[in-house]
Amino acid sequence: MSALNNKAYDILVKDYLSKGVNYPTALSKALSDLNGTIINTPNDLLGLCYIKEIIKQKANIEPISIKLLLFLTLGLSKSLFFILLLY
Repeated sequence: MSALNNKAYDILVKDYLSKGVNYPTALSKALSDLNGTIINTPNDLLGLCYIKEIIKQKANIEPISIKLLLFLTLGLSKSLFFILLLY
């Protein structure tokens, strides 16, 4: 994920935005250009933004990924899932 903490990433995002590409697509395209990673789901893109800020702030936070499908399989609602994530 070092591409997220890279000035070239920010420049690519700005370049795509100046061409009229929407923000989520610009993020995805810039990441793909730098290291070939394709991330295009809204929650994954939001997660990348959170991780970038964690790195920038040097916060003592360890991001983890939780698959929503597994959570729903356990019979728990989406609302509870997001409340637990915020906790």
